[in-house]
Amino acid sequence: MSAFQTSCGKSETVLMIGDPYIEIVYGEKWNARQPLFLLGTRLSGYRVEYRLADRENTLVDILENLDNPVDIVVLSPWNADSIAKLPSSSTKFIVAGGLYDSISNHDVVSLIPDRTSIMRKFGSIASKISSDKEKPAIAIFDAGTESQLEEIDVLVNAFGSDGELIVKNINGKEYRDLPSEFREVFEEAAVLLLFAGLANYQAVEASEDQLLPVLTESLGASKVWEYRIIASVEDDSKALNKAILKVLKTDNSNGVVYYAARLQKGDLYEQFSR
Repeated sequence: MSAFQTSCGKSETVLMIGDPYIEIVYGEKWNARQPLFLLGTRLSGYRVEYRLADRENTLVDILENLDNPVDIVVLSPWNADSIAKLPSSSTKFIVAGGLYDSISNHDVVSLIPDRTSIMRKFGSIASKISSDKEKPAIAIFDAGTESQLEEIDVLVNAFGSDGELIVKNINGKEYRDLPSEFREVFEEAAVLLLFAGLANYQAVEASEDQLLPVLTESLGASKVWEYRIIASVEDDSKALNKAILKVLKTDNSNGVVYYAARLQKGDLYEQFSR
C-alpha cells in the first residue's frame, strides 16, 4: 500500500507538483524553487518537496510511489482533475491559480486570482476607445464558472453606456464555433477584449490586418504582439505565494480563497489610458 494511502496525522511535508505548462509560463521551477516561498514554508514548520507531473508521470503515479506520506499537496489547475482519481485520504490539496469544481471526497482549497478591479479598469478603457472611434468594443470570454461570469458583469458595468460593447462567451453553445469566424466578427471593431484562453491567440491572429488594440490575459513575459497590447491581467506569483502560506497555516480552510491579480501594462497603455 502506498505511503499516500496510509497517511495519517501531520507529516509537516508540503509536496509541490509542477507541470510543463507552469514551467513555461513562469520560466523557472514553480513555487518550490522560489527562495522566499521556501523560507516561509520552513518557518511555518514544513519541509518542501517538488515533483514534475507530465504524461509519463501523472499526479496519481507520483502520490502512489512516495517513500513518505505528505500532509499537503500544492498543484496547478492543469493537474487538479487527477484529484478525483485518488483514494480517500487525510491529505489536503491546494489548487493554486484556479478553481477545482469536480466532486471528490478530498479536502481541496482553490486559490483564485481576483481580477475584478482590473476588469473594471479594462471596461473603462474599452468604453473610451469605442466612443472615440465610434465602433464597437468586442469582448470574447470562455466563462463557465461563477467567478468568470462575474467578471463579465463587472466589465459590462464598467463599460457603461458610452460606446458599444459586444460580448460573446464561447463557453455557451451558440458561440462554440466562433473562433472560426473571428476574422468576419472583428471587421468593424475598435478594440478587442480577449479572455478566452487559447482562443485569444486565434483572435489576435484573425485581427492582425486591422492591428486592433487588445486588452487580454496571461501574456506573462511573452513579447508576442506587444505592439498591439494595451494591458494584460496576470497571475501575481507573490500574492499567490502569500495565499498558499496563509492556507498552510489554516487547519480548517476549505473551498475558495482569493488573492489579487496583477496589471501588466503593454506598449499602448499610456496612449489609451489617459
